[in-house]
Formats: sequence, structure tokens, C-alpha cells
Amino acid sequence: MTHHPTYRIAMAGLLLLAVACIKDEHLRPCPPLKVDIEVKDKNYFNVDAVATEERRDEQLPFRAFVPTLYYRLQLLNADGTATLMTEHQLAEVEGDAQHIAVTFPDEYPHGTYVMTTWGGLRDMTALDEAREQVVLHPDRQAGDDIYMSRDTLIYDAYEYEHTVALERIKGKLIVEAERLPQEIRYSTKEIDSVARYTDTKFNYREPTSICEQNEWQGEQHVVFKTVAAPSLRERGTKVTLRCFDEPQRDNPLLTPPPVRLTIERNRLAAVRYVYESQDRFKVYLLVDDNWELVHDMDIE
Repeated sequence: MTHHPTYRIAMAGLLLLAVACIKDEHLRPCPPLKVDIEVKDKNYFNVDAVATEERRDEQLPFRAFVPTLYYRLQLLNADGTATLMTEHQLAEVEGDAQHIAVTFPDEYPHGTYVMTTWGGLRDMTALDEAREQVVLHPDRQAGDDIYMSRDTLIYDAYEYEHTVALERIKGKLIVEAERLPQEIRYSTKEIDSVARYTDTKFNYREPTSICEQNEWQGEQHVVFKTVAAPSLRERGTKVTLRCFDEPQRDNPLLTPPPVRLTIERNRLAAVRYVYESQDRFKVYLLVDDNWELVHDMDIE
């Protein structure tokens, strides 16, 4: 007997209903919402462009890249509001797994959820009350290497397993100085005009600066690394290095010319100062992942 196409479609619909679950205590329970949290940015995009930055093994445990984790799950309501369902307080990541598996209570209703995840924070003071904005450089310090993701998750009888991937919020600035006189053992470094805030949509805003001090034991080649927020515009960040022979850092013996560069999310920015004589330096910038000599017209 040949079945009419409408009959076959109806039968297929009945089969789907038969295997589907219904959130009712008298029927087979639906699978709970499950989320795997992964780290997307394990290495900087241009990690191989700078010899002083080593590529990390991407098979290392989750905690090797993101040592702490906070997340919250909200249910989106029909009126556009959101109901907080779960808030996992900031805690250290334990174990050697490469991802974090989260299973939410199976009594959660089907619907659309938003999961906001922050990683790498030392504490919660940098986050606003809504957990959707972070201060990137508190007290003009480099601060934490922060990761974040914000994901919309559909949860129903057929969609209940999701993966979210944490992305690095900041970049990194590498400053090298070569052929320094041995009496130079202290420095200050100012990184002006990087972003003060970002939100869960990677909207960076408001300028701030970072101020750091370094010291060493008379080595003539030193390397300083700073986790830094992105520049707010192309070549909008100014780097100023001053070198001293005493820890009070009152009167610099050497003052390389300030330079402007661009810091980007999850990318390395780098400047290299090569001392020549009498407070004269050759200055090199990493441009399109290649070292270029900065000419006088390019120096601040």
C-alpha cells in the first residue's frame, strides 16, 4: 500500500513527539542544561613574532590559562527582563581538565538564557554590580589578565548542550632595552591612553594610564612585560621610559624618546631601545609583526 505524503509527515511528527521529553514529573525528564567552558585565547595572536614571548602548550589544563572563574546564568523573560537563575561566585579553578563542565539543575524551564563568564580576576572589586563592566587598570596598575564571554543559550528538548569560549580582554606590551650602562638598575615606565573600562560586548572606553617601576642587577639587556588594555585609537598609546642609577628615581640618567604605538586585544605590542651613547638610542617598534626602526619624525 502506498502512503500519501501527508500521512508520512504526520507519522514523522508523531515519532518526534514520542522521543521528545516534557518537563512533567510523570514523564521522562528532559536532559538538564549543560555548558562546557573553554579557553579560546591560549596564546597571543602574534606570539611567534617576539622572541622574548614563548608559545604556551595549548594542551595545558584550563587553570594554567585562567586560574579563577565566575559565571552567572540569566533566563530571558518575554517582557525583555532577565531573571537570575545561578551565580557561581569567583573561585580558583582546580584539577587538570582542559575545560570546565557545568550542569545546571534540571528543574530549570526551557527558554533562552544568557551566560556571562569572567576568568582570571583576583577578586570581584573590578566588576560593576551588574557584572557586565570591568575596570581594566585599578590604581594605574597593570591588573589581571582577564578573560570573558557572554553567550545566548537556547534550552529545550533538542538543544541542551552548549560550549562557551573565553576570550582574553587585554593585550601585552613588551619593552626591551639593550646595551645599557651597568650603573643603570632602575626605571619607570608610563603607558598613557589605554582603555579604562570594557563591557561584555568588548566596548572599550575612557582613557587611563599605567605607571610601573622596575629594577635589575646591572644586566645590560632587560625585558619588561605589561598586560595592558587596548589603545582607544590607532597609535594612540604613548610609552615613556626613564632610567636611573638610584632607587629613589629622582633624576633620570637616560631618557629614551617617548614613542606612540597601538595595543590590541590578545596581541603583543613591543618597543626596543638600543642604547648608543650620551643618552642617544635607536628605537624599534613591532609593526605588522616585524621590527622597524623608528625615525626622528615618528618619535613623540
